[in-house]
Amino acid sequence: MGVLRAAQICVYVSLGQCKAAARVLGAERFADLRLGDDQDADGFETGYMVWEPLVWKALGVNSIEVTEADPELVTNEHIKTASGYLGGAISEGLVDFGNGALAASDTQLTKFHGIYQQDDHNIREEREAWGVEPAFSFMIRVRMPGVCKPDQWLQMD
Repeated sequence: MGVLRAAQICVYVSLGQCKAAARVLGAERFADLRLGDDQDADGFETGYMVWEPLVWKALGVNSIEVTEADPELVTNEHIKTASGYLGGAISEGLVDFGNGALAASDTQLTKFHGIYQQDDHNIREEREAWGVEPAFSFMIRVRMPGVCKPDQWLQMD
């Protein structure tokens, strides 16, 4: 009953007043207050994982094991779905000549289409010494039935 009454009081007052009301009602602190970091990769969970076992212990439940689920990995299927089913911003990235490369998210998407972005590793160190960006190029995988004739090759090239 005291816990419920303290909770009802806390809805209407500041944190300081809530602490004072809890003391008047005989409440005891069983765990330190902790701040969660909502900017952390898992949001508030990091702070909560430390706090939850202390709550169970204060309630007399010592045999419960608190386990956390593994974070779900971002898979290629997630990337495909989030990109509007392989659309992404590839077309915008291909016409942006600002740095000669696609955005990282679009680089992964182009792989699904058989297009691979790479930089020329033979001149990478030289370009780094000059302080310029890597020399990006693309390799495109194509399928052609039969044998490629010279005029067909020129059309692809």
